[in-house]
Amino acid sequence: GRFVTEQASWERFTGQKFEEYRDGGSIEAIHPDDREAVLDAWTRGVAERASFDYEFRLRRADGEYRHV
Repeated sequence: GRFVTEQASWERFTGQKFEEYRDGGSIEAIHPDDREAVLDAWTRGVAERASFDYEFRLRRADGEYRHV
């Protein structure tokens, strides 16, 4: 559940630097009301070794949230 390489598109969208999102800091960019459900979906997907689709709000570099 962590980034192992820099993701330029993530950095452009969220404004986070690699050091911020590398070890789980990416969760901070997810809207607080969506975090638990996103983490549950991700955990289930990993446990089942299955892909999943989930829509949630992600904070952009300018502070605005967008659905992704």
